[in-house]
Amino acid sequence: MILRYLLPVAVLPLWHVTLAGVAPEITWVEEGYNLIAKLPCHGCPFLYQDTSKGEQEPWSERSDDNALLLNISIPYTTPSISINTIPIYPHLSTLHTIHAIQVVQDISPDSLNTLIATNQLEVSHEPASGGAGAGASAVFGLSYRSTLRQITGSAALLFHFDVFALHSEILDPPLAFKMESREQKVVEVVLLQRPILSAFEYPGFEIVRAELVPRSEITSTSNAKSKEQGLVTMHYSDWDHHGRKGTLAHRISSYGQALEDFLDTGVWALFAFLGAVIALFVGVCLLCIFGADWCCPDEYERAQSGKRRGGASGNGQGGAGRLMQMQFKTPEELGLLGRGKVVGVGKSD
Repeated sequence: MILRYLLPVAVLPLWHVTLAGVAPEITWVEEGYNLIAKLPCHGCPFLYQDTSKGEQEPWSERSDDNALLLNISIPYTTPSISINTIPIYPHLSTLHTIHAIQVVQDISPDSLNTLIATNQLEVSHEPASGGAGAGASAVFGLSYRSTLRQITGSAALLFHFDVFALHSEILDPPLAFKMESREQKVVEVVLLQRPILSAFEYPGFEIVRAELVPRSEITSTSNAKSKEQGLVTMHYSDWDHHGRKGTLAHRISSYGQALEDFLDTGVWALFAFLGAVIALFVGVCLLCIFGADWCCPDEYERAQSGKRRGGASGNGQGGAGRLMQMQFKTPEELGLLGRGKVVGVGKSD
């Protein structure tokens, strides 16, 4: 009987030790300005590499409770929100792709601190197929929805970040997983404008509360208000670091990047580029010279051409044509020409 009551008492300290060895859902890096959210990914496949042989083995899947790490920060001098160093507010015409590393759900605080200290959360793309070395974590591209609206009757702002799909190309075929579980959580952050105490301080916001809430708690009313104030939906497969796929801006940016990569290949690429620029310059000059003569002939040349056409038509009519063009003088005009008196001319007897 005594052992039956002592057993739960003995297990209780071990339970607290186990909980203490797991990183919390919200880890503050800098109070009010920077936090790490450990977003559980319900039903998501866990990607890993078998590095027991000391080689970079292909990535594989296994069923394990896992989470995504989101580094949410607000700069002290700029009123903006960034996730994994990618700015998402204020709204931009070009949405940036966001990537997040995957960890086991029961990651320890020490392991999380190591990831933070080594800047492994600042990922901008997926590792190359075949792995990124021993101990590397899988990186996923995120499809997400984000909203930022003012709380009714308050000056505070409410920010929601909802990841609804994961994308990865380190597997063959590429992986695309929809996070449709009813247990899936959403990042909720409450922002409040920081009071300005001196003229040398910048206006900005600070995080007063951050937590993970079930997606089902986001009511349709709040979603409707968010749509009115701007709901941002980003489908990862429709965007890349050049912008939205299929647009003119995306093509221009892609061609510019391809040209930059070509120039980085060596000296011969630079010579080829300079030769192309010179050829383009010569072509433009020739077009300006000969194109101007064809489009806009000289005024003197046009006048001479008109005279030649007029002379040709007159020659076709013969002498009669030239006589018709002559004007006969009237007697008055002739009298004006012969008007004059001769004085002292005569014969005297």
